[in-house]
Amino acid sequence: DNALATLGMMRVLCEPWMEQWRPALRAGGAQGTSSQDRTQLAEIAADHARRLGTAPLSAGEPVLATGHQAWLWHPGILAKDVAMVVAAGRWRSSAVHLVVDQDTHPPLNLDVPVRRGPRLAVERLTLAAASDVIPTGCQPPVDPRNVLETLQDARRRLGAELRCDLGPLEQAWGDLPECRTLAQQIAVVLQRLMRPWTGPLAMVLASDLARLPAFERVLQRMLEDPAGCIRVYNQSVQQHRESGMTPLAIGPERVELPLWRLGMGQPRLRVFAVRGSGQQRWSLSDERRQPVPPEAIPSLAPKALLLTALFRGALCDLFIHGKGGGHYDHAMEDWWGGWTGQALAPMAVVSADVLLDFDAPLAERREVTRAVWWKHHLPHNLDRALHLTGSQVARKRELLDMLKADGDRGRRAAAFAEVHRINDGWAATHADALAQAAHRVELAQAGWANRAVAHRRDWCFALYPKYRMLELVRAFEPGVATAPDGNKT
Repeated sequence: DNALATLGMMRVLCEPWMEQWRPALRAGGAQGTSSQDRTQLAEIAADHARRLGTAPLSAGEPVLATGHQAWLWHPGILAKDVAMVVAAGRWRSSAVHLVVDQDTHPPLNLDVPVRRGPRLAVERLTLAAASDVIPTGCQPPVDPRNVLETLQDARRRLGAELRCDLGPLEQAWGDLPECRTLAQQIAVVLQRLMRPWTGPLAMVLASDLARLPAFERVLQRMLEDPAGCIRVYNQSVQQHRESGMTPLAIGPERVELPLWRLGMGQPRLRVFAVRGSGQQRWSLSDERRQPVPPEAIPSLAPKALLLTALFRGALCDLFIHGKGGGHYDHAMEDWWGGWTGQALAPMAVVSADVLLDFDAPLAERREVTRAVWWKHHLPHNLDRALHLTGSQVARKRELLDMLKADGDRGRRAAAFAEVHRINDGWAATHADALAQAAHRVELAQAGWANRAVAHRRDWCFALYPKYRMLELVRAFEPGVATAPDGNKT
C-alpha cells in the first residue's frame, strides 16, 4: 500500500510516505540528543571529507541518516540515499551516509549479466582478493590497479556477450585518495558512483562511533547492570524472530554485550562484561578473555541493534532503513524502550526493485509446455498444420478411417505403417517446419531459464543505464509519484 507509482521497470517502496517525515525534521532532535554528539559527528564527517573527498555535515540542522555495508550494492539500497537527499533538500536538513564497516561479507564480488545465444547467464567477477571473514573496516585497501585490470579483462574476454557497461566502475576506481581501510576505499567508490544521483554525501563509519559521548554513555549504562540490559535485549529478539537477530549469552560472571572488538587484519571478536569472584564492578573483555582497557574503547563497534539505537537515540532525527532493517529495528525499539525508557527518532523504510532491460527471449511455463507439445504433435500432423492437399492427404485419411473401423490386426498394422511412411515423406519435404518447431522449443526453454536472470534486482546500481537511474530519482521528486491515497505530492 505504500509503494510509489511505478515508473518503467521498477517498484519503489516508501513507508511512511515521505510527506510524513516532515514533523520529525521540524522537531530538530530526538530525546537523548546532545549538541556535543552532533558536533563530534560533524567533526568526524569533516575529517573524512578532507581526506576522502566526501561532503561535510552541518551540526546545526536536523539530520537524516541511512547506510549500508561496503560492497557494490543494488538500486534498492541507492533508493535510500536518493530519498534522504530529496527530503533533506525539501526541509533544509543535513544528510549522512553510515558505512557499516564492522560487518563481514564478500566485498569485491561483482555479478554481471551476459548473453550467450538465446540464453542469459551470470558471470561473477572477483575484482580483487579480499577476505569475507574479516570486517571490511579491518582490511587494508586493495591495489586499484588490480580492480581495473579485472574490469578491463572482463570487457575484452566477454566482448559482445556482456550486457552492461563497466565504464562507470572503471572511472570510479581510478585515481583514488589514500584510504586507511578497504571499507573506506569501497565507500569512496560508492560515493563517486552515487554522486550523479545524490550529489556529494557526508560519510561516517560504524567504527567511528566509539569516539562519541553517546557511545560512552550507553557503554557505562550497560556496565551498571549488564544482565538486566541483555535480558531485555534477548526478550525483544525472541519476540521479533523475523528480525534474524540472535540472543546474547548471559552468565553469572560473564555477559555478552552487543559489541564487537575490531583489530586490523583480525576477525572481529565478541565483547563481554566480566567480573571476578567477589567483585562488584564489571569490566570489559573479549571472547579470548583478553581485557579491553579504557584506552582500547575506540576499537569497539556496535552490533546491528545498538548501531541504529545510537543513531536514532542521539545522532539523527530520522533514520532510513531498507526492508531488512525495517524488520530488525522493531526488535531494537522494544529493547531500547524496555531498557532505557528513552524515545527514539522515527524511522522510515525505503527500497526499490529495479530491473535491467535484456534483448533476450522470456517465456512463461505454459509457453514451454505448449512448444514441447507442438514439437511432438507436428511430425504426425503436418497435413493439418500446413493445410496440405492432394492424393497423399486423401490416402492418409482413408487409412485413419480404416484403423478406426477394421479390427483385423494384420490390416491395421499395414495401415499404420503406411501412415508412418506418408508422414515421413512429408517430414522430408517440410523439414523447415519441423526445424521451426524445434527452434520454438529452444527459445521457450531459454526464455523460461532467462527469467531468473532477467528478474534479478540485485545487480550493482552502476551497471544500470542512466535513464533507469533517472527514473528512480524521479520517483521521489514532488509531483511525480502518487501517494497511497491517490494524491500527487
